[in-house]
Amino acid sequence: MRRTVVVTGIGGLGAFGSFWGNRTDLQEVLTLAAEGKIRHNVVTTKLDDLNDSLEALGRGDIVGRAVVMFD
Repeated sequence: MRRTVVVTGIGGLGAFGSFWGNRTDLQEVLTLAAEGKIRHNVVTTKLDDLNDSLEALGRGDIVGRAVVMFD
């Protein structure tokens, strides 16, 4: 899996997985989403559990995206 880390501000980083498509593809996806035809798989984790989540991603145990929640 290709990962990209982007500086998002003063001391801020964002990690992004895949990028694809063009404006036409984006419009199609937005239309499908508005029609309720897209389902997503998002697993949330706490910052304290980040290492476990990264290991689970590496093993393929998480389908979709893993998002860290900062409380």
